[in-house]
Amino acid sequence: MLGRYVRFMLCIATLFCEFQPGQVRAQTFDVEIAAGVAVLGGLTLSKIFTRLENDIEQTRASFEGSANKILASAAEQAYNMLKQLKQLLDEEREKTFQQISNERKLAIWDLYNLVNKLKAGIADDFAKEMVQVHKLIGQIRFIGKDVKFLIIRIAPPVITRQTLASDPIRIIGVGFGVDQADKSFDTSISLSGKRLPDSKIAVKEWGLELAVHGEDFGATWKQSEYGRVPMMVESTITVPGSRICRWAGCKKKETFSALYHLSLYPTAPSSLVVRQRQEDTRFTGNEELVQLGIDLPNLDNPDHPAVTTGPVWGAGDGWRWVRYDKLHNACENIGGNGCPFVPESQTKCEFLADNTQVQCTAVSSGASVHYKFGIYKRRLEKVSIALPDINFTLLPGETRRIEVEKVASAAWVEGKLPFGQDFGPYSLKPAGGTATGEILCTYAGEVGNKTHFNCTMAQPW
Repeated sequence: MLGRYVRFMLCIATLFCEFQPGQVRAQTFDVEIAAGVAVLGGLTLSKIFTRLENDIEQTRASFEGSANKILASAAEQAYNMLKQLKQLLDEEREKTFQQISNERKLAIWDLYNLVNKLKAGIADDFAKEMVQVHKLIGQIRFIGKDVKFLIIRIAPPVITRQTLASDPIRIIGVGFGVDQADKSFDTSISLSGKRLPDSKIAVKEWGLELAVHGEDFGATWKQSEYGRVPMMVESTITVPGSRICRWAGCKKKETFSALYHLSLYPTAPSSLVVRQRQEDTRFTGNEELVQLGIDLPNLDNPDHPAVTTGPVWGAGDGWRWVRYDKLHNACENIGGNGCPFVPESQTKCEFLADNTQVQCTAVSSGASVHYKFGIYKRRLEKVSIALPDINFTLLPGETRRIEVEKVASAAWVEGKLPFGQDFGPYSLKPAGGTATGEILCTYAGEVGNKTHFNCTMAQPW
């Protein structure tokens, strides 16, 4: 779930199949174009654009200020894509969808699908899926045959400072390229009004890749809230002029531009702590004396004493027998004077089942008596002993190994996320912490007296 590319589907919303050459790819496009014709075929571009514009404005208004930067970015990119298509097809506004080229049909149909998904608020569902850039190459080439300038996607929509090198900004679309004999391109990218050096702009088969660093965004990085940076994309395409003046070397220039806003994820990491507790028991309160008695038989036979073992006595819920004290034994005659014939030295009590039970024995040789054993018990309670806390931080996409004490019966993660909101508690022990979308911890085995967990903070998309 981490280290993935963002999938916006701002165009080619249903065409992210593996790159397929020739006829197979053409057949894929034919299916999409046919679907578009079935829905939009009789409508003029003017009516289609008006409908899309109204829908996009409604979604943009609903996402304004939203914490969901994916939906907000998708809405802005849809708006820019519509703006570019309107500029491109200005002279064809009164044509029907059926009458325009297949390349243009495909671009409009994909935008139409995206806007419908934005209206339903489900852009997240497909924006989080992984899409490799090479999957777009076929579609970019196809649309580019009859479209001069169209930005399909800006990725990622949310930029984290620590992943800029591994996940650079990609501008996927047509209208950028390497100079050719009869065509030249002048591309410029500006962040907050400052133009990026050409050395940081790489032309790719699918568009542009920006080799930017945190410093290129200036002071717009913030500790605990999103930064917002305007990015202006401009491309001037120069081609030979009309046939009449071409002999004189005249050129035709067309300039296209689009303004986007990049969301900069806060620089502060999540500040987290693992709390761990060991469950133990301890005695509480004072000892209580209990005298437990048994009846000894009437023997009156000193030469043949009898051994009598009493029943098993329980200490009661939450109690434990702690000691046998002969000083608190007692004897009551039943028939005759039998007490002198019960030697105290030969009495004994045995504690059983973790001192929750006791059983006592006495020896007698005289008349019958009722003999009592003096035994103390004490209340036992469970206590939670705090083990040392484990403090750590996490940045988006980062994973840390956490070592929890094996003796801990309970351990959980809590703390603050970059925006200052509370996180947790997220249970590690016992297992069963619910994934929140921000942080996920997984069991990683046991080594020595430690239980290991890998904790990862998700990317913000």
